[in-house]
Amino acid sequence: MSDLEILQSKSKSVAELLKVMSHPGRLVLLCLLAKGKNNVGSLATESQLSQSQTSQYLKLMTSLDILTVENQGKERIYEVKSSEVLRLLNSLKTIFCPEVL
Repeated sequence: MSDLEILQSKSKSVAELLKVMSHPGRLVLLCLLAKGKNNVGSLATESQLSQSQTSQYLKLMTSLDILTVENQGKERIYEVKSSEVLRLLNSLKTIFCPEVL
């Protein structure tokens, strides 16, 4: 495969990921999840989004295979699925929000 063919084969999935990350609310949730697993209620509180909006964003990102979800009793626990997404989030944080732990 040529370099161009590799770029073309990856560009669609990368563009979809960046499209999801381009929304401020979804990006905040991803940044919070980069710190570790969490549930809807805690994420809504930390992000200052409504629980309904948080649930919608998490459902979308799960359907796009960006997040995984695990049922623990009545709670749904979300986690960033891939190490590549975590690396990207950590790079963004280092560049744009170095003061945030």
